[in-house]
Amino acid sequence: MIGTKFTWPKENPRLEAGSPGYLLTPEREALLKNALAIFYEKDLAHGEYVPGLYDTGFDNPETHLIRKDGVLYYAFYPREGYDVEEVELRGLTPGRRYRLTDYYNHVDLGVVTASERTVLPVTLDRALLLEAKEEPEA
Repeated sequence: MIGTKFTWPKENPRLEAGSPGYLLTPEREALLKNALAIFYEKDLAHGEYVPGLYDTGFDNPETHLIRKDGVLYYAFYPREGYDVEEVELRGLTPGRRYRLTDYYNHVDLGVVTASERTVLPVTLDRALLLEAKEEPEA
């Protein structure tokens, strides 16, 4: 079950002063539909959380990794006030090729060959949800 704070057709009358509000606008509805489609399509809640590769207290960006059906799903969250110019893709098998996709924005980021330290140059100011799917050998 998924919950949301959005309200419709009007704003919550008990909303605290200064709150940004939760009225479901057409723009917010599009974002919600995208998030729900990803939730149901990827079903990451039934994946395996991969512990020990990232330290949420020290690594920037904060990173979480889920493995499901042989695919790795990364969630990168930059800390406020810190510049992020690359993300390290831990957990890949060196020498293997992976197709990278920003699955939230539906953008193909190309193929990388994993090494001992595989990095992806990015500029993060918001979260990056990344799928790494192994490419079949040619």
